[in-house]
Amino acid sequence: MKNKQTLLIIALIVIIALAMVGCNEDDPPIPPSFGDESTAVTLTPVAMASGGATINLSTNVTADNLSWTCKTYTKASGVNNPYSENAVTGMINNAGTKNASVTVKKAGTYVFELTASNTGSTAVTKTVTVVVNPQTVTETKTAKVTVGEVASTVFPSASLNLEVSGGVNNNYSFAEVSGYFSSIDFADITYTLSSIDPTKTAAELNAYISNGVLSSSAYGSDSSPIITQTFYYKGEVAGSRKFQVRMNGSVFNRIYAVNSDNSIGSRIDKIPSGEITLGKNVTETIPEL
Repeated sequence: MKNKQTLLIIALIVIIALAMVGCNEDDPPIPPSFGDESTAVTLTPVAMASGGATINLSTNVTADNLSWTCKTYTKASGVNNPYSENAVTGMINNAGTKNASVTVKKAGTYVFELTASNTGSTAVTKTVTVVVNPQTVTETKTAKVTVGEVASTVFPSASLNLEVSGGVNNNYSFAEVSGYFSSIDFADITYTLSSIDPTKTAAELNAYISNGVLSSSAYGSDSSPIITQTFYYKGEVAGSRKFQVRMNGSVFNRIYAVNSDNSIGSRIDKIPSGEITLGKNVTETIPEL
């Protein structure tokens, strides 16, 4: 009888043990760990080029499932048609890998989120923030300017007026409209004189010019110099005009037109008008392409 009781107790212990084994479940899956990797990263700002700005997204985490998405996008000033977050997410290349990238064409602040999980585990996340600056473009802008004809000299004369009376706004006018220039730029136009037959350099003739008037003492008796008036805008050559002055004794007596090959044209009664080109570098920012 005692042996039967012992066997019964053993049988009960075995049944309980087997039941406990049957009730045990596998340990829950362990979620990925970023370890020492920061879960909130701010990248160095990038600037858009002609094709946009490429943002590289990366992680060292090992996980069964990875997914990069755009969490938020805040447009920069001047962006008229901002992205939606879903639109940016749709542009991400290799969004399910450790190394993803996206090329954007609008300036602003982008926050990307990486979601990582193992099969059956809870998910962990990290964010990557990057500021995309507008594209900066520097271009040379130009404007055509008409140099006014000068008719105030009465010949014969010991001097020759080179400027229209009334200041720079009378000497110059815009031949075309440009949003990058105004009459203020006329103050940066200067000129020099030089001549052939006889040859006189700009430095030599400068000594004979005062307040836009050339003295006939610059030339010898009965000479017929071809004078070139070279214009500069902020020190850069902008254009020129030519004319011939004929001396009668020691005074200026007549003016003649000069062709491009320096051949002499017809007699004229005034220094002819001309056209010069102003040029300046203008830097613009382009917030969206």
